[in-house]
Amino acid sequence: MSRSSARAAVTSPRKEGFADVARWIALDPDGETAIYRKFGELRARSLLYQQCRLAALEKRLGKFDEQDAADDDIGVRDAARTWETLEQRYAAGNEAALARMQLLGEIDMALKEYCIRLTLTTVESRLVLIRL
Repeated sequence: MSRSSARAAVTSPRKEGFADVARWIALDPDGETAIYRKFGELRARSLLYQQCRLAALEKRLGKFDEQDAADDDIGVRDAARTWETLEQRYAAGNEAALARMQLLGEIDMALKEYCIRLTLTTVESRLVLIRL
């Protein structure tokens, strides 16, 4: 089906602006009209900011580790070594455990977001449009 006959087959009323352009792109069987910006510089900048955010979170976690190593309390040291003890101290309302768990949650969320962004950027950079 040619582009002109595909357009003629559409019976909906003419649209304006983005709606019209989107319909025109969608009707192109070759996909040659599908032109989208990659926002490469913006994506790279966002990844760099995300890396800095993760580095700052890592530094904060390192301070917790230093405090744990300097503490003589066996419970504190055990919580630094085992997840179960950290969870127990957290459940008991221990302030240090609460702060550490909050930080670990922030790190987890930031890492997930970073990994998704990095994966998408990597995949997109390797994506090749194959034309038959």
